[in-house]
Amino acid sequence: MGVEPCLFAGDFNVIRSDIERCGGRPRNRVAIDEFNRWIHQGGLMEMNSQGGKFTWCNGQQGLSRAWAKLDRVLLDANFLSLFPTAHCLYLPRTTSDHCPMVIEFLSDPFSYGPPPFRFQQMWIEHPDFMNFDQNVWSESVIGSGLFKLASKLKKLKVALRVWNKSVFGRTNNQIAILEDKVESLENLLQRDWDDDIERELVRCSNELSSWRLREDIRLAQMAKIKWRMDEEKLAVIQKMLSKYLAKDQKNTTVG
Repeated sequence: MGVEPCLFAGDFNVIRSDIERCGGRPRNRVAIDEFNRWIHQGGLMEMNSQGGKFTWCNGQQGLSRAWAKLDRVLLDANFLSLFPTAHCLYLPRTTSDHCPMVIEFLSDPFSYGPPPFRFQQMWIEHPDFMNFDQNVWSESVIGSGLFKLASKLKKLKVALRVWNKSVFGRTNNQIAILEDKVESLENLLQRDWDDDIERELVRCSNELSSWRLREDIRLAQMAKIKWRMDEEKLAVIQKMLSKYLAKDQKNTTVG
Protein backbone atom coordinates (compact mmCIF):
# COMPACT_ATOMS: atom_id res chain seq x y z
CA MET A 1 0.00 0.00 0.00
CA GLY A 2 1.05 3.65 -0.46
CA VAL A 3 1.29 6.49 2.01
CA GLU A 4 -2.36 7.46 1.58
CA PRO A 5 -4.80 6.08 4.18
CA CYS A 6 -6.56 2.94 2.94
CA LEU A 7 -9.86 1.32 3.87
CA PHE A 8 -11.57 -1.67 2.24
CA ALA A 9 -15.12 -2.61 3.21
CA GLY A 10 -17.69 -5.02 1.86
CA ASP A 11 -18.46 -8.64 1.07
CA PHE A 12 -15.16 -10.42 0.38
CA ASN A 13 -16.96 -13.74 -0.12
CA VAL A 14 -14.24 -15.60 1.78
CA ILE A 15 -13.46 -16.36 5.42
CA ARG A 16 -10.09 -16.08 7.17
CA SER A 17 -10.37 -19.31 9.18
CA ASP A 18 -12.78 -22.15 9.88
CA ILE A 19 -14.00 -20.49 13.09
CA GLU A 20 -15.68 -17.89 10.87
CA ARG A 21 -18.22 -20.40 9.55
CA CYS A 22 -20.89 -22.72 10.93
CA GLY A 23 -22.65 -25.39 8.92
CA GLY A 24 -22.46 -25.87 5.18
CA ARG A 25 -19.62 -27.33 3.16
CA PRO A 26 -15.93 -26.77 4.07
CA ARG A 27 -14.43 -23.63 2.57
CA ASN A 28 -11.72 -23.55 -0.07
CA ARG A 29 -8.40 -23.64 1.80
CA VAL A 30 -6.49 -22.09 -1.12
CA ALA A 31 -8.84 -19.09 -1.19
CA ILE A 32 -8.50 -18.65 2.58
CA ASP A 33 -4.68 -18.68 2.40
CA GLU A 34 -4.62 -16.24 -0.52
CA PHE A 35 -6.95 -13.86 1.28
CA ASN A 36 -4.82 -13.88 4.45
CA ARG A 37 -1.66 -13.40 2.38
CA TRP A 38 -3.17 -10.36 0.66
CA ILE A 39 -4.11 -8.85 4.04
CA HIS A 40 -0.63 -9.47 5.44
CA GLN A 41 1.22 -8.11 2.40
CA GLY A 42 -0.90 -4.97 2.40
CA GLY A 43 -0.25 -4.27 6.06
CA LEU A 44 -3.98 -4.32 6.77
CA MET A 45 -5.87 -5.00 9.96
CA GLU A 46 -9.52 -5.54 10.78
CA MET A 47 -11.54 -2.66 12.16
CA ASN A 48 -13.04 -3.16 15.60
CA SER A 49 -16.61 -4.37 15.21
CA GLN A 50 -19.78 -4.92 17.18
CA GLY A 51 -22.74 -7.15 16.43
CA GLY A 52 -23.14 -10.76 15.39
CA LYS A 53 -20.30 -13.21 14.95
CA PHE A 54 -21.44 -14.15 11.43
CA THR A 55 -22.48 -11.66 8.75
CA TRP A 56 -24.07 -14.00 6.20
CA CYS A 57 -26.66 -16.77 6.27
CA ASN A 58 -27.82 -18.85 3.32
CA GLY A 59 -31.43 -18.60 4.52
CA GLN A 60 -32.04 -22.34 4.33
CA GLN A 61 -34.15 -24.26 6.83
CA GLY A 62 -33.13 -27.09 9.12
CA LEU A 63 -29.70 -28.66 8.88
CA SER A 64 -29.12 -26.96 5.51
CA ARG A 65 -28.71 -23.57 7.18
CA ALA A 66 -25.16 -22.17 7.16
CA TRP A 67 -23.53 -19.03 8.57
CA ALA A 68 -20.21 -17.33 7.79
CA LYS A 69 -18.35 -14.07 8.26
CA LEU A 70 -17.96 -12.77 4.72
CA ASP A 71 -18.32 -9.03 5.34
CA ARG A 72 -15.61 -7.02 7.06
CA VAL A 73 -13.71 -3.72 7.14
CA LEU A 74 -9.95 -3.70 6.58
CA LEU A 75 -7.74 -0.64 7.12
CA ASP A 76 -4.09 0.31 7.38
CA ALA A 77 -2.14 2.10 10.11
CA ASN A 78 -2.38 5.47 8.35
CA PHE A 79 -6.17 5.31 8.35
CA LEU A 80 -6.26 4.13 11.97
CA SER A 81 -4.11 7.09 13.04
CA LEU A 82 -6.65 9.48 11.53
CA PHE A 83 -9.68 7.74 13.06
CA PRO A 84 -8.48 5.83 16.14
CA THR A 85 -12.01 5.33 17.50
CA ALA A 86 -13.56 4.17 14.22
CA HIS A 87 -15.55 0.96 14.47
CA CYS A 88 -17.96 -1.14 12.44
CA LEU A 89 -21.43 -2.20 13.53
CA TYR A 90 -23.12 -5.26 12.02
CA LEU A 91 -26.87 -4.71 11.94
CA PRO A 92 -29.39 -7.58 12.00
CA ARG A 93 -30.27 -9.12 8.64
CA THR A 94 -33.60 -8.02 7.15
CA THR A 95 -34.45 -8.86 3.54
CA SER A 96 -30.86 -9.64 2.58
CA ASP A 97 -28.79 -12.69 3.40
CA HIS A 98 -26.00 -10.33 4.54
CA CYS A 99 -25.88 -8.14 7.64
CA PRO A 100 -25.74 -4.41 6.79
CA MET A 101 -22.55 -2.71 7.97
CA VAL A 102 -22.36 0.75 9.49
CA ILE A 103 -18.93 2.36 9.84
CA GLU A 104 -18.81 5.08 12.48
CA PHE A 105 -15.84 7.43 12.49
CA LEU A 106 -17.07 9.95 15.07
CA SER A 107 -19.83 9.83 17.67
CA ASP A 108 -23.09 11.51 16.71
CA PRO A 109 -23.36 14.73 18.79
CA PHE A 110 -27.08 15.10 18.14
CA SER A 111 -29.95 13.58 20.06
CA TYR A 112 -33.61 13.79 19.23
CA GLY A 113 -36.69 13.73 21.38
CA PRO A 114 -39.73 11.54 20.78
CA PRO A 115 -41.89 12.39 17.73
CA PRO A 116 -45.31 14.01 18.24
CA PHE A 117 -48.38 11.79 18.47
CA ARG A 118 -50.06 11.07 15.14
CA PHE A 119 -52.46 8.51 13.81
CA GLN A 120 -50.29 5.61 12.60
CA GLN A 121 -51.20 3.72 9.46
CA MET A 122 -49.57 0.61 10.94
CA TRP A 123 -52.44 0.40 13.45
CA ILE A 124 -54.74 -0.64 10.60
CA GLU A 125 -52.62 -3.77 10.09
CA HIS A 126 -53.49 -4.97 13.60
CA PRO A 127 -56.41 -7.45 13.56
CA ASP A 128 -58.05 -5.91 16.67
CA PHE A 129 -57.90 -2.30 15.53
CA MET A 130 -61.37 -1.98 13.99
CA ASN A 131 -63.10 -3.74 16.88
CA PHE A 132 -61.28 -1.51 19.35
CA ASP A 133 -62.36 1.64 17.51
CA GLN A 134 -65.97 0.48 17.25
CA ASN A 135 -66.14 -0.34 20.96
CA VAL A 136 -64.79 3.07 21.97
CA TRP A 137 -66.99 4.94 19.48
CA SER A 138 -70.15 3.08 20.55
CA GLU A 139 -69.82 4.17 24.18
CA SER A 140 -72.54 6.63 25.10
CA VAL A 141 -71.74 10.35 25.35
CA ILE A 142 -74.07 12.97 26.86
CA GLY A 143 -74.81 15.81 24.47
CA SER A 144 -75.91 16.37 20.91
CA GLY A 145 -74.67 17.61 17.55
CA LEU A 146 -71.10 18.84 17.19
CA PHE A 147 -70.48 18.66 20.94
CA LYS A 148 -71.19 14.92 20.91
CA LEU A 149 -68.97 14.41 17.86
CA ALA A 150 -66.10 16.38 19.43
CA SER A 151 -66.44 14.42 22.68
CA LYS A 152 -66.31 11.09 20.86
CA LEU A 153 -63.25 12.15 18.85
CA LYS A 154 -61.43 13.31 21.99
CA LYS A 155 -62.32 10.10 23.79
CA LEU A 156 -61.12 8.00 20.87
CA LYS A 157 -57.85 9.94 20.70
CA VAL A 158 -57.13 9.28 24.39
CA ALA A 159 -58.05 5.60 24.00
CA LEU A 160 -55.78 5.25 20.98
CA ARG A 161 -52.86 6.65 22.95
CA VAL A 162 -53.34 4.02 25.65
CA TRP A 163 -53.97 1.24 23.11
CA ASN A 164 -50.88 2.16 21.10
CA LYS A 165 -48.70 2.08 24.21
CA SER A 166 -50.07 -1.23 25.48
CA VAL A 167 -50.24 -3.09 22.16
CA PHE A 168 -47.39 -1.63 20.16
CA GLY A 169 -45.24 0.09 22.77
CA ARG A 170 -42.35 1.52 20.83
CA THR A 171 -42.01 -0.24 17.51
CA ASN A 172 -38.23 0.05 17.52
CA ASN A 173 -38.09 -1.55 20.96
CA GLN A 174 -40.24 -4.45 19.82
CA ILE A 175 -38.04 -4.94 16.76
CA ALA A 176 -34.88 -4.77 18.87
CA ILE A 177 -36.25 -7.38 21.31
CA LEU A 178 -37.16 -9.75 18.48
CA GLU A 179 -33.84 -9.17 16.71
CA ASP A 180 -31.98 -10.07 19.91
CA LYS A 181 -34.13 -13.18 20.32
CA VAL A 182 -33.56 -14.28 16.71
CA GLU A 183 -29.82 -13.73 17.12
CA SER A 184 -29.81 -15.68 20.39
CA LEU A 185 -31.70 -18.59 18.81
CA GLU A 186 -29.33 -18.62 15.85
CA ASN A 187 -26.37 -18.73 18.24
CA LEU A 188 -27.93 -21.73 19.99
CA LEU A 189 -28.43 -23.53 16.66
CA GLN A 190 -24.85 -22.72 15.67
CA ARG A 191 -23.61 -24.52 18.77
CA ASP A 192 -26.00 -27.47 18.75
CA TRP A 193 -28.92 -28.32 16.48
CA ASP A 194 -32.37 -28.66 18.06
CA ASP A 195 -35.77 -28.98 16.33
CA ASP A 196 -37.61 -26.99 19.01
CA ILE A 197 -35.15 -24.11 18.70
CA GLU A 198 -35.51 -24.23 14.91
CA ARG A 199 -39.32 -23.93 15.18
CA GLU A 200 -39.02 -21.06 17.64
CA LEU A 201 -36.56 -19.33 15.32
CA VAL A 202 -39.00 -19.57 12.41
CA ARG A 203 -41.84 -18.21 14.59
CA CYS A 204 -39.78 -15.28 15.87
CA SER A 205 -38.48 -14.51 12.38
CA ASN A 206 -42.05 -14.32 11.05
CA GLU A 207 -43.11 -12.08 13.94
CA LEU A 208 -40.07 -9.88 13.33
CA SER A 209 -41.05 -9.51 9.67
CA SER A 210 -44.52 -8.33 10.75
CA TRP A 211 -43.09 -5.70 13.07
CA ARG A 212 -40.66 -4.52 10.40
CA LEU A 213 -43.59 -4.11 8.01
CA ARG A 214 -45.36 -1.93 10.58
CA GLU A 215 -42.22 0.16 11.01
CA ASP A 216 -41.90 0.57 7.23
CA ILE A 217 -45.49 1.82 7.11
CA ARG A 218 -44.79 4.26 9.95
CA LEU A 219 -41.62 5.62 8.30
CA ALA A 220 -43.36 5.96 4.95
CA GLN A 221 -46.12 7.98 6.62
CA MET A 222 -43.58 10.25 8.34
CA ALA A 223 -41.76 10.79 5.03
CA LYS A 224 -45.00 11.85 3.32
CA ILE A 225 -45.72 14.33 6.12
CA LYS A 226 -42.21 15.79 5.81
CA TRP A 227 -42.51 16.08 2.03
CA ARG A 228 -45.83 17.90 2.42
CA MET A 229 -44.30 20.34 4.91
CA ASP A 230 -41.30 20.94 2.64
CA GLU A 231 -43.62 21.59 -0.31
CA GLU A 232 -45.59 24.12 1.73
CA LYS A 233 -42.39 25.90 2.79
CA LEU A 234 -41.17 25.95 -0.81
CA ALA A 235 -44.49 27.41 -1.96
CA VAL A 236 -44.19 30.23 0.60
CA ILE A 237 -40.61 30.98 -0.47
CA GLN A 238 -41.57 31.02 -4.14
CA LYS A 239 -44.45 33.38 -3.39
CA MET A 240 -42.15 35.75 -1.50
CA LEU A 241 -39.58 35.65 -4.31
CA SER A 242 -42.26 36.39 -6.89
CA LYS A 243 -43.40 39.45 -4.94
CA TYR A 244 -39.82 40.62 -4.54
CA LEU A 245 -38.99 40.18 -8.23
CA ALA A 246 -42.21 41.90 -9.27
CA LYS A 247 -41.44 44.84 -6.96
CA ASP A 248 -37.84 45.03 -8.16
CA GLN A 249 -38.93 44.96 -11.80
CA LYS A 250 -41.44 47.75 -11.15
CA ASN A 251 -38.78 49.92 -9.51
CA THR A 252 -36.39 49.29 -12.40
CA THR A 253 -39.04 50.28 -14.95
CA VAL A 254 -39.90 53.48 -13.08
CA GLY A 255 -36.21 54.37 -12.74
